[in-house]
Amino acid sequence: MRSLVLLLSLLVPGMLWAENLPIDVMISPGISQNAYDYISKTRDPNEALISEQAQKKLSQLFLQHYFSAWHPPFVTKQFCITANNAHCQDISHYEAQYISDLKNNHVYDVNYNLYPPAWAEKINENMDLSHFPNINCGDHCLAITTNNTAVRELPTLDPAYASIKKAGEGYPFDNLQDSNLWLGSPLQIIQQTKDKKWYLVKSAAVFGWVKASDVAKVDAPFIRRWEQSPLSVTTSLKTSLNKKDIYFGSLLPYEKRGPHSLVLFYPVKNAKNFAQLYSVTVAESQLKPWPVKATANEFSREINLLLGMSYGWGDLDNNTDCSATLKRLFASFGIWLPRQASSQAAFSGAMHRLPIEQYSIDQRKSILRANPFTGLPKPQPYLTLISFQDKGENDVGHVALYIASDPKSGQVILFQSIWALSVLDQGRVSGRAIIGKAVLTDMSLGENLNLGSKNLSVESLWQGKSVNYTLLALPQAKLGS
Repeated sequence: MRSLVLLLSLLVPGMLWAENLPIDVMISPGISQNAYDYISKTRDPNEALISEQAQKKLSQLFLQHYFSAWHPPFVTKQFCITANNAHCQDISHYEAQYISDLKNNHVYDVNYNLYPPAWAEKINENMDLSHFPNINCGDHCLAITTNNTAVRELPTLDPAYASIKKAGEGYPFDNLQDSNLWLGSPLQIIQQTKDKKWYLVKSAAVFGWVKASDVAKVDAPFIRRWEQSPLSVTTSLKTSLNKKDIYFGSLLPYEKRGPHSLVLFYPVKNAKNFAQLYSVTVAESQLKPWPVKATANEFSREINLLLGMSYGWGDLDNNTDCSATLKRLFASFGIWLPRQASSQAAFSGAMHRLPIEQYSIDQRKSILRANPFTGLPKPQPYLTLISFQDKGENDVGHVALYIASDPKSGQVILFQSIWALSVLDQGRVSGRAIIGKAVLTDMSLGENLNLGSKNLSVESLWQGKSVNYTLLALPQAKLGS
């Protein structure tokens, strides 16, 4: 059994440029980092957690979302043909406002040097917003990613950090990093920069700027073949084939060839800037047909793939943050989740809120144990999202997956990608105890830690929060959510 031993770093903003000071603490050393250890002993680990019919409906809904960027009404609703369309004006205003915010606030580069105003103005000029939109669907706006690519708030790879003297800012919180699109993601193009190096795109889940070199246009025959082919997911976190990196989370077409081999297809860009299929033969063990059967064994196998992966704000460096980690996990099973934590908590299934004003910490813990409160449904392992809301905030700030609970010990096991917990100095947030990766923890993460000072403490997941839980696998979410 692998145990969780975390050496935290204490980020103290009051110091010059904030030093990382190691705190020699062991967090829940009895918590195994092997997801298989939490499979119920009273249930067949290969038994389906949801019915075949329900999973089929969920996967159909998933595909409607996934391919929606290529079909009406998404095209006419989300993208504009003329600049007179109100939605076009909204997008243009959003981009212009972002530039204005950069000019009016202190923004730092990778070395924490302050950007001059000319930096933002140069980006603004390149966006060509005075001719928005400068691409319409009569010019082949439908496209696909031919590489894993970062989705940026503005057309630049320059990072933009707020002051690192503020807890929760600085690396890895690049304020221009929105998300990531994996190889083979359907999308639509709205705008092209003057230097022709960037596209403003919209996929089913995200909106932002991507490098034009990572995108190819698609025509009707390509779309038909891609959509009608069976899809697959990789069985490893990262597979390199012909110098192409395929990450867990990508959905790519395949065909079976021979008794133990498969042919995997992925898009490449031709000389005319259109996508064509490239094929490569792989071992059968490298892929699984999509959707993967939702069982405890399969969830455990895929969670183990993600454990230890570095936290990536906005999918920075092809890593993922709390919500993106769950999105790529559930995608494998054909369960669609939105990109942001707050949207995930309210998207599909029944969400139950546990406001801090109503329940004590012990009561909030007990709801995930064997005997939940009267009138509230029992959380289901692998199919229940646990989300956390800062006190006084309307939006969910963090989301995790409920794995198991032990009625005897009271441990509630969560799978989560987490950057840090707040460090309190006499009750006020003064820094961060950094974890910075995907882990299995119990709900007491951060409780009862000795930081060497009676004034310092770490705020646990339960303190100062409202907690929600959402039961998934109910195929009732509407397209467009």
